[in-house]
Amino acid sequence: METVSLVEAKANLSKLVDQAAGGSPFVITKHGRPLVMVSALPTPVAPPPRIGFLKDRFEDYELPEDFDTMMAGEIEELFEGGRQ
Repeated sequence: METVSLVEAKANLSKLVDQAAGGSPFVITKHGRPLVMVSALPTPVAPPPRIGFLKDRFEDYELPEDFDTMMAGEIEELFEGGRQ
C-alpha cells in the first residue's frame, strides 16, 4: 500500500482521492508515522431524493377548488396599488 507524507497529501489531495476512489487506498504519514488510511467507500453514498419528500405528510390534504384564482383581487390590488 502506498504511503504519502502529510505535506505531499496536502499538495496532491485531489489526485490521491481519485486514486483511492479507483481502488488504490493509501496511508498518510506524519513525521514518518502512519496516521490515517484513505480508501473508497464500499458503496457510493448518494443523498436521498428530494422530489416528493413530503408526499406522505399531506395525504389527506386537498387543494381548494379556487386555488388558481383565490385572492386574485387582493393580489391585483397590491400590484396595481389602486391605479386604473
